[in-house]
Amino acid sequence: EKRNRYMCLYKLNNKYIKKIKRSKNKVKKIIYVLWTGTNPMNKNRLNGIESMKKITGVKVKIINTNNLCKYILPDYPLHTGYEYLSRIHKADYLRCYFMHHYGGGYSDIKQHKRSWLKYFDIINKNKNIWMIGLVGWDPPSDAFSIAYPEEYNEKQRNLLKKYQNRMVGVGFMICRPRSPYTTEWYNNLHKRLDDLLPKLKKYPAIYSREARDRIPYKFCKDEKDPELKKLPCPTEPTKYPISWNRILGQIAYPLQVKYIDNIKQGLPIPNSDNY
Repeated sequence: EKRNRYMCLYKLNNKYIKKIKRSKNKVKKIIYVLWTGTNPMNKNRLNGIESMKKITGVKVKIINTNNLCKYILPDYPLHTGYEYLSRIHKADYLRCYFMHHYGGGYSDIKQHKRSWLKYFDIINKNKNIWMIGLVGWDPPSDAFSIAYPEEYNEKQRNLLKKYQNRMVGVGFMICRPRSPYTTEWYNNLHKRLDDLLPKLKKYPAIYSREARDRIPYKFCKDEKDPELKKLPCPTEPTKYPISWNRILGQIAYPLQVKYIDNIKQGLPIPNSDNY
């Protein structure tokens, strides 16, 4: 991928959201789906999107490399570090961007079983609900695993775990735009990328699912892009500086504790097989 393909890059690393401008409008009944690769989606992913369109009851919008810049707001361009991220981390970044600036729904690409309309109605009827998500894949409610921040000690990890039965996962959600939760999520994400930027520029990601804490064999095996699959698999650990959950779960879960009274569980559990 050419490093200059994104003309909507964030250029000023000291620009954060200092004042929350809460949206007074209803949360739009739309689900955003992110595809940050340049390769076509496989059949299972396309089937997952079709199931969203047929079953969720709301508009589904696919954001990809061809239309992304149409959605980037002039006052809030992408962070400079975006172009150096792996594709999986680009999706993590855009998830935050869209949930903060646009709100509405976000879904990983999976087969859906039930409508989301009820949950859009719930968040629109109660201004104190800022986010609705699902509990986990299966009972019990701690079925999803928390991404603990790397710098947390045992006491901090235990405190976070106490709230797990009230948290929601980060793969499926409906968010109220520009809430205190999404504002802090957005600012913390940009601060983290500011700190990582020098290493990101020096060691940008190559593979779609590359991460600092994944062995090369793993992200080579997971690669779906035909062009990237042609590359020889590295034998040494990557120097790309971002671990798998560093810019999503490790930011979002601590914030859920802070704003736990504004988080609601309930979204229907999708089918996670064969994607």
